[in-house]
Amino acid sequence: MIRHELFHRDDIDLNGTFRLRNAVRAVILNGEKIVLAYLENTGEYKFPGGGVQEGENPLDALRREVKEEIGAEVLSVGELVGIVQEYDAREEDPEDYFTMVSSYYLVKIKDELGQQNLDAYEREFGFRPVLVGIDEAIRTNRENIESKNDRKTKWIKRETFMLEKIRELYCATSVARA
Repeated sequence: MIRHELFHRDDIDLNGTFRLRNAVRAVILNGEKIVLAYLENTGEYKFPGGGVQEGENPLDALRREVKEEIGAEVLSVGELVGIVQEYDAREEDPEDYFTMVSSYYLVKIKDELGQQNLDAYEREFGFRPVLVGIDEAIRTNRENIESKNDRKTKWIKRETFMLEKIRELYCATSVARA
């Protein structure tokens, strides 16, 4: 299983108080392709998923998030692929830092996509479900990371890291790249 920590700032005091957010993310593979949300306004790809609400079971949250963000019904949830823990400090938070723990699961969905149910934040980014080659998604996200584009999101590094690891673990042509 993949485990990774990502620090968005160098000056985070991990001895201080913090706010924790648990999140779940769907890894939906189809051969060398993957189902992702494409963000029209930033030109990047992200895994469908989001925060686990208070009192919500993580797998129920995963099903809800997949339905909301890409309009798909989850048929089954498989293995836990990896966990990424991010650390950040934001002026608007009273705590010393914020940490989000994202758990990535292999997921199978029904072939047809239904209606998305995006919140205002997701509509602002222009979430659109796509089936894309994993190499294309990585390339696009890498170009965004390397650019001086101020539209890119903080989560792009997390998502690109996981795309690369998933390609290594699950895609047949990754052996040819090594």
